[in-house]
Parts: sequence; structure tokens; C-alpha cells
Amino acid sequence: MTKSRACCSENELIDITGIRQGAFDATVANATDGSRILYHLGEYCAGPHKKDARTAYEDGRVVLAIRKRSKWQFEYLAIPVSRK
Repeated sequence: MTKSRACCSENELIDITGIRQGAFDATVANATDGSRILYHLGEYCAGPHKKDARTAYEDGRVVLAIRKRSKWQFEYLAIPVSRK
């Protein structure tokens, strides 16, 4: 698991699935262009970052995506929108 950091390399996957609620917004604010934030892994979208991810999406700060990992396992990702 990768903890959120002040900066991230391009196209890096930042895994915050094991971090408590409240880490999502800080991770988005510190992510660089091309980074992807893994905020939940499971059959359905859930977990402590679900509401924060939805709010960030509604505010236009991220794009949300789902990637299939196996038959009933999905990665729920947030991709920060470029701030240029």
C-alpha cells in the first residue's frame, strides 16, 4: 500500500484503501497530473472514501472510473482533473 504523499510520479497508482476517512481530499490536492487514486477495492463501491470521491466528482476535481480486477472484484479509481 502506498500512502498519500506531497507529490506523485506521473501515472502513479496511489492506494488509500487502508487509510482512514479524510485522506481522500488531501490525496487529490497533492496528486500530480496522470496520477490515479485507488479509493476502494471490492464488488460494490463502498468504504470510507466513497462520499468524498462523489463530492470531488460533483465539484469537478476528479473523474471516477471502475476497473475490473477479477470476476467479482473491481478497483474504484479517482483521477484528478488537471489544474492547468
